[in-house]
This record gives sequence, C-alpha cells and structure tokens, in this order.
Amino acid sequence: MFHTSEALGAVVAAALGASAFPVACALHEGGAGNVRGAHVVISVAPLEVPDVTSARYTVVVTNQAGYTVWSRTVDSADYGRGAGALEYLGPCDPELPRHHVSVAVEALYAGPARRADWRAPTLAVREVLCRPNETVRAEFDLDIPSQARLDGVDPRAAGAGSGVRRAHD
Repeated sequence: MFHTSEALGAVVAAALGASAFPVACALHEGGAGNVRGAHVVISVAPLEVPDVTSARYTVVVTNQAGYTVWSRTVDSADYGRGAGALEYLGPCDPELPRHHVSVAVEALYAGPARRADWRAPTLAVREVLCRPNETVRAEFDLDIPSQARLDGVDPRAAGAGSGVRRAHD
C-alpha cells in the first residue's frame, strides 16, 4: 500500500534545505493521504545518548477527526543521519487539516547490538496543519535517559579517574 521513492525524497530534501541523506516518501495509493500533494516530514533530532547509532520509531499521523492517516515503524538507520536522527516523509489529509503526529521510541542500537540501558520517554506528539500542495514539518527533540542517569550517575563524570560520582554527591 505504501511505496518508497528515493528520487522524490531527494527532491523534497533539496526543497526543504536538508542535506543529501535519504528521505522516505510514503505515498499512499488513493484515499485521503494523496489529496492534492499534502505531506508531513517527521524530523527527530540526533539523540544525546552515548554510543547510539540508530533507533527504531513508531510514527502515527491522525487527522482532526481522530482517524489514522497512516502509521509505520521506521528505523533511523534507513532514514536518518546517525545517532537516532530521523527524516521521514508521509502524506497528510488537507480536508481535515489539523493533524497529530506521534513518535514512540521502540529500540535503540549501538551498531548492530540492541541497547537495554535506557528508558523510553513518554509518547511525543506534535500538532501540524496540513495544507493542499504543501509539506509541513513535525520536529521532535527527544530526551532519552540512560540507565546511568536514571541511577543518579553523572555519565560525564563516570570516567573521571576518581571513581563514579553521583549527581547528588
């Protein structure tokens, strides 16, 4: 039902002023998602978690009536610039223009290995207005606490030679 077009992604990335990394273009065949070329770019900033190379996210776009326009699980290794950053393009519905874009972090990776030393943040949601023949952005800057931060360890001081310092010491 969805198709990926790297060529269209490059055109959209150039138009948005983005660098030359791949952008996914999920174009829905028929239905509200293809109405008059309206799209939303989901942009997740690089994560500030040591050694994270990629992340897997579930993205859901709903219109103002509460109907899901589309949802997809995507990997930043395929659609990003490293460190969990993501740029993903999908359709939106300009006939019901107020949309909610939600991003849930499903997994973090250090190279091929899945990391377990983190806690998923609450669901991140942004509201965007979808317009005919336009592309809008939903930008996310997620704070993902590592287990060291959850335990009160300052990760910047952990390797400082005098032992591990706790944030409350």
